[in-house]
Amino acid sequence: MHRTTGPALAQLTVFEPSRAACLAILSLMVLTACGGLWWRFYVIENAAIALGCDTGRGDTLCVLRQLTVGLFNSGLFGGVAVFSAVLSLWRPSLLLMAVAVLAAVLGLTLYNTAAAALACGLVILALARPELSGPRRGRLS
Repeated sequence: MHRTTGPALAQLTVFEPSRAACLAILSLMVLTACGGLWWRFYVIENAAIALGCDTGRGDTLCVLRQLTVGLFNSGLFGGVAVFSAVLSLWRPSLLLMAVAVLAAVLGLTLYNTAAAALACGLVILALARPELSGPRRGRLS
């Protein structure tokens, strides 16, 4: 999972997910992008559904549509992506990276593009960031 690099082999490592983990995140990313695009174009931007929901139809689809609109108006998808990407940059973790990538994909497909693009850049930096292995100096354990 970690690969040593540079002249100080015992001190610097790079966070490197396994091939299976990368394929799992990639497949979840594609499914999330497809689902987000379907939800955007066939539910949120569909004129017939929008008119039906705006007239007061209170079925589950309208409630979920209204909830989604509220979430992307408040910037939640991009905010979650940036927060988890910063945490992943600070302390590399496969789970944090997966959350950051999936939230960024949802942010890119559901109108939180600026924050989601920033999160994508932070995830790339988290993959390239060397981390210290062994005892950490100056920090409490």
